[in-house]
Amino acid sequence: MKRVLFCVLNWGLGHATRSVPILEVLINEGFEVEMASDGASLAYLSERFPTMKSHQLPGYDVQYASTTFWGNAWSIASKVSSATQREHKSIDEIVAQFKPDIIISDNRYGCYHTSAHNIFITHQLQVPLQNSVLRKLSRSMIRQKLKKFDEVWIPDVDRADRVTRSMSSPLRENCKLIGMLSQLNSKPLPIIKNSLLVLLSGPEPARTVLESKLLDFNLHDKYDVTLIRGFSDGQKIQSNKQINIIDLAHHEALETCISSSEIIICRSGYSTIMDLTCLNRSAIFIPTPGQPEQKELGAQMHEMKRGVCISQSDLTMKRVEEGIEEIRNLQIRSTQMPNSLVQEIRRLKE
Repeated sequence: MKRVLFCVLNWGLGHATRSVPILEVLINEGFEVEMASDGASLAYLSERFPTMKSHQLPGYDVQYASTTFWGNAWSIASKVSSATQREHKSIDEIVAQFKPDIIISDNRYGCYHTSAHNIFITHQLQVPLQNSVLRKLSRSMIRQKLKKFDEVWIPDVDRADRVTRSMSSPLRENCKLIGMLSQLNSKPLPIIKNSLLVLLSGPEPARTVLESKLLDFNLHDKYDVTLIRGFSDGQKIQSNKQINIIDLAHHEALETCISSSEIIICRSGYSTIMDLTCLNRSAIFIPTPGQPEQKELGAQMHEMKRGVCISQSDLTMKRVEEGIEEIRNLQIRSTQMPNSLVQEIRRLKE
């Protein structure tokens, strides 16, 4: 039985939720699996897989204090560099105990070891910057980091429905498209007219800023609102608004909310986009300021007519209502997302 150490980035819950189908396949295929992460991601996965041994990795402590990419870039880069070095030391200690044959890392660049077969999961081989020189520089830096890994798995499909497009191109020889990843399963539920789901996620303080802004719009005056915060600080929101507030939603509750809500407002994080795409749902996407990746993904979903993208700086109640009308007029075609994940995992057994 081969051993797998599965490492997950704690940067919002998206990396943890999209890891669920991979972990399930690994277990079903007979691998001995242990996981490593920190914070909310480790807590979430420990709840989903209570019998799986887990390891604590150092946190990145990344925050988006600025609304511009360059305002955040230096702080993020220094924190990621420091955390990468510390997590690599932690991996040395874990490897000495567990002795994994394979290490799979979802966006943690320090999670590799020379004694194992190393796999990195990412949908971004370059940062979608407007400046072509800086875009090429980002691609060069990312490729340099990926040299530590034997394979790169990209959660997307190889056809016209491919969402990441420029971000995951050009593909290198060791890059494999494994299909979209989602912990959610499509449910044939009737859409509840006038229901509005606000689905939040991502790093602070950006998450709270958007939450406060949307609450101030008094959306509950016109719609039946459910707010899934994607965050829990043990305190209730001080509000007398008639809104169904859920801090952290179990995956079954999340499936129901997404499948039955007429309107969905969310960030354009890739894990959220994969969930919506797999459930054939559209949304109003509000990219996190200072994240060019989310801006690119939101624009891509708009172009593919799978949603409406609104900049947070342009966010008003009027613009939200216009977006809702656009969403109601969209005709989302049902798609079957090919998934080669099982095939790739079975190959690892050879």
